Amino acid sequence: MSAYPDIDALQDTFTASRIALEQAVKQHIPEGADVDLLLGGEWVGPYRVLPYEHLAAGQVKIQRGSNPERYAGFAQLRPYQPDEGEAPA
Repeated sequence: MSAYPDIDALQDTFTASRIALEQAVKQHIPEGADVDLLLGGEWVGPYRVLPYEHLAAGQVKIQRGSNPERYAGFAQLRPYQPDEGEAPA
């Protein structure tokens, strides 16, 4: 504890919330899942959810095919919904 107990209490609440968020993201967006990414108002996919190393405020590491890895906020993702006749890559 620091010399600022009011700030300590806020820090404890923040830490608990972040841990809960990270657990929920891992549960609902599992590693290896195919997801769509919201880009410029359009859903683009499929992207593959990569192994979780560390989350930063709900960021998920994804990759599409051989393209570079990228991070996206969980709110920018949804389960992959292929267009009719389209198969996951």
